Amino acid sequence: MKLRISSAERHYKCPGAANAETARKESGQPERASGPDALAGVETHMAIHDVLAGRPIPDGLDSWQEQVCKWAVDEVKKYEPDVEPDKLIVEQEIYINSVYGKILWTGHPDRAAYYQNEGVLHLWDYKTGRGTQIQAARNIQLRGYAVALTQFLEISSNTIIRAHLLSAGEDGEDERHTSVEFRNADIADAFRDMFEIWERSQAKDAVRTPDLKEHCKYCLACGTEFCPESLAALDGSVLPIKQNVGELAPRDMVRYWVNWHKAIKPAGEALDRHIKALLKADENALPGLGLGTQTSVREITDLNALFSEAQKLGMSSETFVGCCKLTLKAFHDAVRITAKGEDKPLTHKEADALVNRMLALADCFRYKPKARPVVIKED
Repeated sequence: MKLRISSAERHYKCPGAANAETARKESGQPERASGPDALAGVETHMAIHDVLAGRPIPDGLDSWQEQVCKWAVDEVKKYEPDVEPDKLIVEQEIYINSVYGKILWTGHPDRAAYYQNEGVLHLWDYKTGRGTQIQAARNIQLRGYAVALTQFLEISSNTIIRAHLLSAGEDGEDERHTSVEFRNADIADAFRDMFEIWERSQAKDAVRTPDLKEHCKYCLACGTEFCPESLAALDGSVLPIKQNVGELAPRDMVRYWVNWHKAIKPAGEALDRHIKALLKADENALPGLGLGTQTSVREITDLNALFSEAQKLGMSSETFVGCCKLTLKAFHDAVRITAKGEDKPLTHKEADALVNRMLALADCFRYKPKARPVVIKED
């Protein structure tokens, strides 16, 4: 059974995940629909590839995606030589073969650029999810890609593989770039590790060790009959919360709160998306559940026409404007397009400066009172 390099961490921590996921696929159950975060990640990755290839940032990205894209492109250009690479791989499928030629692992590295004269191969992995912070050191996925690239590109044994891991911070802030180097001896060690992980996962009695906060989040078998251990872990996390929270010890409050936000809530949202996908395909798939529609919300499309009607009641322009909520983001986006036209809008930084100047000159803003408090996990 071939495994995906991007899932190597999960197979290392839970050897039985491979058999459980295979059983679920063979059962004929439909694939889980990708969530909005996953789709946004794909869009950001494609934008990075486009810009590095000399194309403009594609339309349709939000400001956070654009910021992450520009940061990632700047990092690649900062560390790679200013010449065309001798070999370039972008999202291309590569393999780790056994010594007998059998394919063990497959993967699609985000970018791998080989510069023969410098004796360096730059390997890049973009983690564009909000708040994602992962270190390159001892990262199993990067080690797997390094092994596969060595086999796939047939590069010199003296080549240094410099693996870069870019982690986007929350809302595009606190971005982090970490890297690690692999030499010939490191590649040999990494190959042995990848083979051992693969071999353990092939055993029929491979142990499943669920961890709802970590490797279970992306496992296809999590929360299904193909992994009873994850079902038990979910029940064990939910049941204590059903009791009177006032009876919980402080330490348990923290633990259950973390479980809720990092495991139970995401698992519930994933289950909701999966159920919707099942019911869209077959409305009778789940007896007792059906698809409903939310009540539609009206929106005003012509403020001028409505103001004309309001004036007939004697409403002043000041009162009417006070009813109209204009978000700073909507105004920011309008300024970007209006200032230079739709063909060449302002950059976000230019628009920010212009909006701030307009707000200061018009003296028409105030700082809102702080929102209601939210619970955060302290380091």
